[in-house]
Amino acid sequence: MTSQPNDITPTPPPEPTSPPDEQLLELALRYADGQLSPDEIRQLHTMMMDDDQACDLFVQTLYTQMTLQEDFGAWLTERAAREATKPPAARPRAAATAGRWRITRSSIGWALAAMVALCAGVAGWWMQGEGTWPSVSNPAPVVGVMIETEGAAWAGSSQVATPGNPLHAGQLSLASGAAQVMFDSSAVVDLVGPCVFEMTGPNRGRLTRGTLQAYVPKRATGFTVDLPDGSKIIDLGTRYQVDVDAAGRIEVWVLEGSVLIESATMQTTLAAGDEAQLRDGRLISPAAADDDADVVRFSTDQIGSQQVQLKQDGQFGQPSKAMVFNDGRTLRLAGNAWKTLAHPYDVTPNTVLEAEFRTTRPGEIHAIGFDGSIPVGDKAWRYTAFQIYGSESVAHVSRQYMLPAAGQWTHVKIPVGEHFVGHFDRLIFVCDDDAAGAAESWFRNVRVYERPVDPAETQQRNVEKP
Repeated sequence: MTSQPNDITPTPPPEPTSPPDEQLLELALRYADGQLSPDEIRQLHTMMMDDDQACDLFVQTLYTQMTLQEDFGAWLTERAAREATKPPAARPRAAATAGRWRITRSSIGWALAAMVALCAGVAGWWMQGEGTWPSVSNPAPVVGVMIETEGAAWAGSSQVATPGNPLHAGQLSLASGAAQVMFDSSAVVDLVGPCVFEMTGPNRGRLTRGTLQAYVPKRATGFTVDLPDGSKIIDLGTRYQVDVDAAGRIEVWVLEGSVLIESATMQTTLAAGDEAQLRDGRLISPAAADDDADVVRFSTDQIGSQQVQLKQDGQFGQPSKAMVFNDGRTLRLAGNAWKTLAHPYDVTPNTVLEAEFRTTRPGEIHAIGFDGSIPVGDKAWRYTAFQIYGSESVAHVSRQYMLPAAGQWTHVKIPVGEHFVGHFDRLIFVCDDDAAGAAESWFRNVRVYERPVDPAETQQRNVEKP
């Protein structure tokens, strides 16, 4: 019998003091096998957001799975192929599968202990003879793991960025689509392409371009994002979003908690609901446009739920949130939100509604308009709102002004007076996601105004009147 190498010493499984959460562990292991549905991935993310122990368990599960796969996967595949040629009675009692090797477990409640036990089982298998001990690599420490991608196209990244893969320090260049990364610290970032982001450590990264939304639990407080102008965002236990455009303009939006922004020349703290713009390491004030006076101003005490027709705000128990930024110029909706704003207006044939819109978490319906409805035929009706983005198509919401993409701020202009006229008391803004309650909508620089009318057009209308 060949002696066991000195650099590998299998140890017996530890005696757990308490069983791990079975539901979380089941989801984590199925995630590692690529078996989770989008709804289950959202469920897993929700379970980990504010639970340090859940984050530890998830990271440990994936890391153990990946390490065993990297160290023993090829050897086990080769060994399994050899064993398959033997009579069943001569085969060792160990589990291996051709192709991708996965962890087996006799009890989901003790899956982590089973992983360690499996290592010991591999040692016993080797000790039965035949073959050599697999060489165990000493991989460089990873700084995170790729959690999820959606339509992601990568360009020039220094590593393979597929869900479940460990991520070493290096650059992630996302040409389009979206990706979610978890750092070893348990900080989670969502990237929206085009985006260039470098993972520089287990609790630090650098955003050169694009949109990043960070979710930082208490255990990862201090998570830092360096920015191209030399400034940096230091998390104080929060959730925030930062945008860097192609010209290097930087915007920071704090959704929960607070952040510290530092540069060589300034230091400031932003709390939930605060927004800041940065240039060359300095805070700047947004330049007021010449026609800024007619921009709709949002106010939390003027925002309410949808009033007309089907009451869909917060439907099916999903969350419905609204936040106001930028001195009332910007509105963010999250969850399954159908929100209205008091804004009495008499819509004429010349009325125009325009806004800038974006979403980094697309939902089923993103819409803007007036809180009302108009009849269509004898029994049908349609909202006096217009869908501008989203995956769902319903008969009572017009899709005539759909945007092809909305990951970045995109201008939309709707001649509402060409579709209906009359008096309305409230504007409506929609972020519909009654399936998961995880979508978001951003609206800013909303305007309602009367377009100039050509005298010839007025004369033509008068001629057409009976």
